[in-house]
Amino acid sequence: MVKHNSWFIHDYANGKPGAFNARIPRSIVEAEGGLVWIATEDNGIFIYDMQNHVFTPFTGIPTLGSNVHSLYYDPVSRDMWIGSRFNGLFRYQLGTHQYSQYYYTNGITSAGIFDVCKTSNGRIWVATMDGLRYYDAKNNVFRKIGHQLLDHVFIYSLFEDSKHRLWAATTSYGLFCIDHGKVIRYSKESHCGLTDNYIIVVFEDSQKRIWIGTNNCGMFCLNANDKQKIKHASCGLPQECTICSIVEDANHCLWIGTDRGLYRYHLVDGSTRCFSANAELPVNQFNFTSSYYSPRGFMMMGTFDGLLTFYPQKIVDKAIHYQIHFKQLYINNKLMSVASEDSPLKTRLDCTDEIVLSYDQAKSFSIEYGVVMPGCMENVRYQIKVDGIDKDWRDVGTEHRFNGYLLQPGNYRLHVRANNGIMKEDNMSERVLDIVVEAPFYRSNLAIFIYLLLLCGVAIGTIAFYNMRMKEKAEIKYVSLEKEKVKEVDKMKSNFFTMVSHELKTPLALIKAPLKTIAVSQLSDEAKTSLDMAIRNATKMEHMINELVTFNKIESDNFPFYVQQGNPVEFVAMVAANFKEMVSAKQLKLEIRTIDNGEDGWFSPSYIEHILNNLMSNAMKFTSTGGVITIGAEMVRKLESPDLFLKMEVADTGIGIMKEEIANIFERYYQTKRGFNANSKGWGIGLSLVRRLAEIHKGSVAVDSELGKGSTFTVWIDVAEDAFTEKDKISSDKELVTVKDYVSKAEPWSVDSQDGVVTQLSKEKEVGEGMHTLLVVEDNADMLKFLADLLGKEYHVVTAKDGQEAWNIAISRQDIEMVVSDVMMPRMTGNELCNMLKGNMATSHIPVILLTAKSDPDDIKSGYKDGADVYISKPFDPVALCYQIGNILRLVRNRQEKIVEGGKEAIEANKTLTQLDKDFVKSISDMVEVNLENANFSIDDITSSMGISRSLLYTKMKSLMNISMGDYIRHKRIERACHMLSEGYNVSETAYACGFSDPNYFSKVFKKMKGMAPSDYS
Repeated sequence: MVKHNSWFIHDYANGKPGAFNARIPRSIVEAEGGLVWIATEDNGIFIYDMQNHVFTPFTGIPTLGSNVHSLYYDPVSRDMWIGSRFNGLFRYQLGTHQYSQYYYTNGITSAGIFDVCKTSNGRIWVATMDGLRYYDAKNNVFRKIGHQLLDHVFIYSLFEDSKHRLWAATTSYGLFCIDHGKVIRYSKESHCGLTDNYIIVVFEDSQKRIWIGTNNCGMFCLNANDKQKIKHASCGLPQECTICSIVEDANHCLWIGTDRGLYRYHLVDGSTRCFSANAELPVNQFNFTSSYYSPRGFMMMGTFDGLLTFYPQKIVDKAIHYQIHFKQLYINNKLMSVASEDSPLKTRLDCTDEIVLSYDQAKSFSIEYGVVMPGCMENVRYQIKVDGIDKDWRDVGTEHRFNGYLLQPGNYRLHVRANNGIMKEDNMSERVLDIVVEAPFYRSNLAIFIYLLLLCGVAIGTIAFYNMRMKEKAEIKYVSLEKEKVKEVDKMKSNFFTMVSHELKTPLALIKAPLKTIAVSQLSDEAKTSLDMAIRNATKMEHMINELVTFNKIESDNFPFYVQQGNPVEFVAMVAANFKEMVSAKQLKLEIRTIDNGEDGWFSPSYIEHILNNLMSNAMKFTSTGGVITIGAEMVRKLESPDLFLKMEVADTGIGIMKEEIANIFERYYQTKRGFNANSKGWGIGLSLVRRLAEIHKGSVAVDSELGKGSTFTVWIDVAEDAFTEKDKISSDKELVTVKDYVSKAEPWSVDSQDGVVTQLSKEKEVGEGMHTLLVVEDNADMLKFLADLLGKEYHVVTAKDGQEAWNIAISRQDIEMVVSDVMMPRMTGNELCNMLKGNMATSHIPVILLTAKSDPDDIKSGYKDGADVYISKPFDPVALCYQIGNILRLVRNRQEKIVEGGKEAIEANKTLTQLDKDFVKSISDMVEVNLENANFSIDDITSSMGISRSLLYTKMKSLMNISMGDYIRHKRIERACHMLSEGYNVSETAYACGFSDPNYFSKVFKKMKGMAPSDYS
């Protein structure tokens, strides 16, 4: 035994009689006769006689072993329950000195027993490495409680509180509370406040608070009034320390053994005192769940260096004089040393009486201070004061760093003093450091000299600026001349564009006029339909040329702008009425909502008509069948302007516009991605033209759109008389155009077949014998009808209006042998359709021809990359297209024969098969080869193994080999039979080896396929 101040440590005595001959004490309990039983992890159990101060080794159980973890004494039955680490549970009777061992018997399923507890209802509970057990005394057996986790987890310790709740601490699953049969789990996953699932000890203090000690996260507390929320209780302890044991003395102090020393926490005033090795305490590392406080006033705690005993009331706090040191200097969070760049230190900070900081350094710096002494630094409390800033001392607790921010130039003195909470302020040790903050550079003499230089520089700069301005004027004049040249070039471009447009219109007129002449003659229905299609598309081309000419004129400011007085709302209503037929033809609904109060204004009929035409074109293009388009108009006055405005709205229930695109849709040549996957048709000038026309008409345009619900375009046109010059107005000597005359004389709005004319496709014809089925995909109704009529003469044609519809058809039908598709389509492009077809097992065998106006090499590469077999640019030769389709079908037929006859080599050599199809054919071939001898091998075996349906298997076999699965199996078996017969096998041997259970049936099949009996084959 070693005495250290008021502490006694009973360490290993090398077998000395009466001494404590163990190093690691664990569980401590007091039994009858004033004897204290102490379990150890290295030398069994010792019994301590408190009267004679003698330790006696316990030898009553020969099989106990040296590693004992838990003890519990039952004064009623006089039983000592002993938990061993490796030898199970023991029950020792102090009266009779008889014992029982439970080692993998009587319900004990673990050799490691870590705690034993008796609850107020008289039940014995046992914590094992394999869950929680309770003792059934009647049947002498230990039973599980029937909880999924508690029956099997590692239980480290047990505790019953004053409310008769049993607490079970585990090493991985947190803390369990058994409250009158109800099990509550506290863990870090349950967000109850715990941050560690490794619980070592649970303790209830005299104030009915539950304290929880963890392995890595310190100590937690559960108040009596708070049934669920657990709070971290620092209590002056390190946050990440290990709590080994908790016990309360008579003075309401908790004594907490940790891996970093012993702590005393006062429950009343909240003060904390740390005792650690090399200071007042002879040991530092305490053992788990090893503590005992005797009613006689002494305390025992197990450590890794023996048994610590002491009387808590004799532990007296002493005042300590600390020697304060200035340790580190940080500037802008960077540690400074003598060698650091721009360091104010000439020697070590602790040897410095004064530091001089620059103005910038004083903006953010800190000084770290502290004391040097062994023991718990948590006991040290600091106070600081800065002369020039603080009038009184500031209590900063355990904080040991002074942070300085934005100190003004001047002299300061930092005072630091420390105490352990016991010493009076007058006797505290103190340390001072002078801090000098230098003035900033802009207040120095050098700065004043620089200011003078700057004034001189300003004067020189003024002169230079004057010269530069003169030079700029000359440059502006030069730029003006250059602009005139650019305008001249733009005018030449405009003239050239007009001339080219005229030259295009001349041959177009020579095409359109004869077509209209022929149209009135007697023609067949088929010829009449084709002629109408040609006239309609010629009119569309004429409209597109006119739009380009208009756009060019507006861009070059050559488009005439005249306004006349009239009723603009009436004009909008009459223009809107012209759209009814076209909207109806596309199976849309048109609603015209105008508020006409009879008020006149000044407006340009041509500008308004162009605006409505372009907005209606967009609305019809992006609104699906059954949708609604609304045209509205009214006269309004804006809050920010006294002028009268015409407000026009064109709303649709179409696909809408993505939010990130709204800012760009009015830019020239911008094409929205809505519904066309970046392949939207058009030139991207329609909405740009609308905005420019509105701006010329002293107005503006805005859009409100929601993706999937539609768009609303709102145009404001200034129609006040004073908004226009006299030059803009049609004077009285000019012929005024009435609204009705303008609308009646206006050229019919020409639109493509998607927007205005619905071309009727002929009904799908019945499939003729031997006819191939083609799927034609085209969003232009005229082109779709043309292709359907062209190819329908030789093939069975199925049509689709876009890629999505085509995909639905291809995946649902099994007779599609080829796809001929446009590229630029709504919902799904041709490239996307091709990619999906080639990537799906059900459609990967279908050849794809892409027809498109995009003939750029990169577009062609993209098409082939997505799996296209042929890429044909528009305009195309119909005869060549038919030849191309026929060639592909012949190649498919040749490929089918080669695959059937050639086997795996033919599959690898074929460049037209997709990888999916190659893998499919290889799998079929391998499966058939392996099962040739199996007479019971069937199609069901193949479909089950490959996970596909019989119908899909049939489709793939017909498409890739033009043979049924049954015929393919027979073909392979006869091939092997030929090989075996040529090697000398007899007919019966060959038949059985090739999967035929009947040689006669084999001979019949062989003769049918080879034209001779197997016996004649050699």
